[in-house]
Amino acid sequence: MSDYEIDNSENESELNYDFEYTESLLKKIDLLLIENKFKKRDLVVWKNGLRNKKLPNEGQPAVVLEILTAPLIEHEQETGSPYFREPLDIVLAMLDEDGDLVSFHYDSRRFELYKN
Repeated sequence: MSDYEIDNSENESELNYDFEYTESLLKKIDLLLIENKFKKRDLVVWKNGLRNKKLPNEGQPAVVLEILTAPLIEHEQETGSPYFREPLDIVLAMLDEDGDLVSFHYDSRRFELYKN
């Protein structure tokens, strides 16, 4: 089964989406909707609970290399993918586990300024 297929082994009526779940969901949506105006060379990190890629690691600072005026739209073919039509509007650089500089495109809404 892929990551995007529904597992019907649990009865959906037995799932309990309580107050804690809905509050967490709304807080993460509010975080996502906070707009930041980044500039080149800013240090940024994932906003709490909004990491959707392997790198950078949680709490690992990355450097803004470029802010795209027109976002690239992720063309993932599966509509159930978390990357489907994700607006990639920022290029970030970081050091990988070997100490090499790597850069990737991201959705800037998922990041905030790094506070030392």
